Amino acid sequence: MSAPITPDPSIHNLSPSQQAQQIQVQIQQIEQLVQHLIQTIIQAVLSLISGGLLGGGGPLGAILNLIPGASIFTNVFQNFFSMFGLGGSGINGLTGSAGSFDPTSLLTGWINDLISPLGLLLGSNDPVNAGNLFGLIPTNLLNILPIGNIGNVSQEFLDNPGFTGSGSLVTGVGTNWSFDATMGRTNPGSALYVANGRTSSIFSNPIQVAQGQAMTLSVYAKWSGLAATGSPIQLNVAKYLDGALVGYEAVNSIASPGASASWTELSGTYTVPAGVDRIRVKLTVGSTATSGSVWFDDASTTKTGLLSNNWMTGLGGLGTIGGDLQNVVDGFLNGILGGSSSGNPVSSILSTAESLMSMLFDGVSGNALGTSSGKSLLDVFNIFSGFFGGSGIFSSLLNSLFDGINGSTGSTGTTVGGVFGIFQSLMNNLFDGMNGTSGSSGKGLSDVFGVFQGNNNQLFSGITGLDTSNQPATQVAMGQAVADQANTITGTAAALLQLAAAAGGGNKDADDFERSGIGAKWTIESTGSITLDTDGHNATFSSGILAAGEVVAYKNDIQAATDTMTVSVVLKSSPADAPFNVSVGYNDLWLRMSNFTSWATRTGLRWRYGGDGSYALSWFNSGSETVLTSGSVSTKATAGATLEFDAGVTGTARRYVAKINGFPVMDFTEAGTTSQVGSGFRYRGFGGKSESALFNFYPGSLTQWSATG
Repeated sequence: MSAPITPDPSIHNLSPSQQAQQIQVQIQQIEQLVQHLIQTIIQAVLSLISGGLLGGGGPLGAILNLIPGASIFTNVFQNFFSMFGLGGSGINGLTGSAGSFDPTSLLTGWINDLISPLGLLLGSNDPVNAGNLFGLIPTNLLNILPIGNIGNVSQEFLDNPGFTGSGSLVTGVGTNWSFDATMGRTNPGSALYVANGRTSSIFSNPIQVAQGQAMTLSVYAKWSGLAATGSPIQLNVAKYLDGALVGYEAVNSIASPGASASWTELSGTYTVPAGVDRIRVKLTVGSTATSGSVWFDDASTTKTGLLSNNWMTGLGGLGTIGGDLQNVVDGFLNGILGGSSSGNPVSSILSTAESLMSMLFDGVSGNALGTSSGKSLLDVFNIFSGFFGGSGIFSSLLNSLFDGINGSTGSTGTTVGGVFGIFQSLMNNLFDGMNGTSGSSGKGLSDVFGVFQGNNNQLFSGITGLDTSNQPATQVAMGQAVADQANTITGTAAALLQLAAAAGGGNKDADDFERSGIGAKWTIESTGSITLDTDGHNATFSSGILAAGEVVAYKNDIQAATDTMTVSVVLKSSPADAPFNVSVGYNDLWLRMSNFTSWATRTGLRWRYGGDGSYALSWFNSGSETVLTSGSVSTKATAGATLEFDAGVTGTARRYVAKINGFPVMDFTEAGTTSQVGSGFRYRGFGGKSESALFNFYPGSLTQWSATG
């Protein structure tokens, strides 16, 4: 028998890695053995309790069956055991395994079997009624709120205005919207949109609103590498009613954004209209942005304004106080300054009052208006106090008034009574002067008016031949009598002019204008807005409203026989004369005219007389004027006056004389030969010029035109 063979020791030597693996396998086997042992013990104990104690045949189960309501514990244990996958008939024949565990059924069982039977759920009789956990707070649960707890603060209505966390951006808003966890204005986190030439928007949570509420909205935007035109970055509002979208409204936008910009605020106010009960903030990037990145962050939406007056009894009318006060301010200022301005601040009243006081101060002080400034009512009172102190302006005014009425100079210390005394003397002298008496005293205005009425009656009787003893002449009657007398004088002058024309030499001509229309025998040329016509008895001039013009007419059927000729007119009314000589009317007399056919080619000799007393003598050659002489007269021509213009006086071809009522007012002899004579210049006529300022100023109308020569 051979001896046993001993193996090579290298066969039993393991490497360090092999030894570690062997130890790890041994540890895992020990842990599995211990876990199996513990699970076996627990199952055994629970099975014992289940079958021997709580089961229908167990001693503890028998005891629990004798206690009313104790079955709830068996249900609790039943649910507890089911968590471990235990089955059998130990607890009411419950069966199951770990694979059939249902947490929803388990939770329902715990509520129904344990919590509800023990009265652990809130009910209507509990201190906190479960019905009060949702909806509006019942009014009986609200206590009186101290007024000191009310503050003028605004609530933020956006759920996540700072885009905190990836959940701040609703999923599915679009492939180009995303949450940027690194970019933010105040804290990391913002909404990022990559522009692609399409309009896209994100919306906030819905906000309940009411008509008339003012909402303040804002958001910050930043962009980089942006290619855009127009106003693509927008802050808008989406409007809803009963859950349905009813429209959008723009709040603000960024126009013509550059390629990049740091955080820029968009803000605005939105007033809720009728038909809107909810809104959402809408952040939009428009289709005009074709590329680049746009970020939005730190949005805000609050409701502004205080408690409405209409919600408080008796205060509803306060809402119009501001408007009423504004109307008072505007009405006051417009009443003083004129105009119809609106929206004037209250401070305008103070500044206007100060200006008025300064103007009043200058007026009573004798200063030029606008000299003083910043004057008050007290300053004006001080001026008046100086008046009555005997050394002020009022005293000087009394002295000057006394001297002016009395014809004296250098008076001092004049009192109001002294002025009244000199005024009394003036009335006495006026009475005596009008009445032809002397030494009268105690006369007043009524006495002077009485004398004036007597003189008026005598004048009226002298003109009309009527008796005024029973019917005193009124100013209207007197005016009519004077007008009638003027007509008589005008008619007489016209008749005399006709006689003179008939008695004159050469080819005589005349026109009394007693017809409708100027007639075909007159060639008329004009410029501007003026018309020459007749009213059935007189030649008249008229023009458009605030319009001016000139007109000339010559008698085309009869020419003068020689170069010595005369033309005359009788005025039915005087040419107009405006105050301050702003504008006047002019009557023209023409001699030595050619038979021109247009205003531009008018040729002849014109003497022009103006309502302001001015005159001018001019020669026209195919429309080009050369003024030969000019001047003015002190006696003006009135209704009934005769204007006369003579050419070739006393055999001197270029000696010209103009007369008013037969009295020469111009006698001029031309030194050169500018004006023309001869058979080609034998027509005669008249004309006029109308000027316009605030009103129309016409030439005087004519009741007679005559010519000789």
